[in-house]
Amino acid sequence: MVYNACMTMGVTPKQADLWVGSAGVVGDRLPAGSVFTLLHRDGHRLFPDSLFEDVFEPRGRRSVAPQVVAVVMV
Repeated sequence: MVYNACMTMGVTPKQADLWVGSAGVVGDRLPAGSVFTLLHRDGHRLFPDSLFEDVFEPRGRRSVAPQVVAVVMV
């Protein structure tokens, strides 16, 4: 029996909560010059989902969004 674990690309969530955006959660809690502020502000431009499309199969189980994985690795 051959087990093929195909993974499709997960989608990056655009808003953490219906009523509170991620800016409301993070907001002024981070220092202006920190890498975390940079990733929060520009992570979607630095690691767009489209950059990782060729790594995933068109069908299969959904993975964690590539942007989330890339930001965690940084």
